[in-house]
Amino acid sequence: MGKITTIGTGDAFSTGGRFQTCFLIENDNDHFLVDCGANAYVNLVRVVQDLNSISTIFLTHFHGDHYGGIPFILINRRFFSNKKKLLNIYGPKGVRGKIRELSEALYPGLGDELVDQDNLEIHEYSSRIPFSTRGLEVEAIPVVHAPESLPHGFRIKAGGSLLAFSGDTEWTESVLELGQGADLMILECNNFTSIRPGHCSFVQIMENRDGLPENLVLNHFGPEMLENQSQVEIRMADDGGELSF
Repeated sequence: MGKITTIGTGDAFSTGGRFQTCFLIENDNDHFLVDCGANAYVNLVRVVQDLNSISTIFLTHFHGDHYGGIPFILINRRFFSNKKKLLNIYGPKGVRGKIRELSEALYPGLGDELVDQDNLEIHEYSSRIPFSTRGLEVEAIPVVHAPESLPHGFRIKAGGSLLAFSGDTEWTESVLELGQGADLMILECNNFTSIRPGHCSFVQIMENRDGLPENLVLNHFGPEMLENQSQVEIRMADDGGELSF
């Protein structure tokens, strides 16, 4: 049986003091991440004693609350890991350049050094073209968010289970596609009743509940959701919580 630790479950503004998006998945003695927001790195190093244990990172899109923690992982590996095992990072088109630019902005003069370090491979994925890595089968599904961020959700087969991660998205048919047949789905729910571009609302999710997996967990909460959480009938993820699959 595998386990997901919800490292960060907040929105871009860390509403309610929550960390930004990050999920740690443990499967067959391996560890991988889906996203790592800038401040999620703080909680990640509390939970993971050795970042070298993380073999793979999947990035849903290029917003700082989803990939802003990557330079901190890389600089930790560069200067504090004695025996670095291979780390694979998968992201949308241009991922290597995006990570280099962000790393250079945070640590001037180190951008190239961080992305070119030993035992690091950075890969681009393509929409709806499945790929395999370390026993996982992965498919990236385009979703509707800020187009410039190249937003995707993931369907990941791990340990006999199908896991779905929405990333950031407004409600579209792609949400149903992501969740089809999933044993566990983690779905963003930024708003409670407000319908706004780029994010889902709880009322939309409830209107379509029958088309979503039974094992559904919400995350990425804005002020509306936290103010109305007593009325939410679906499990809301918490920072540091654990989910089994």
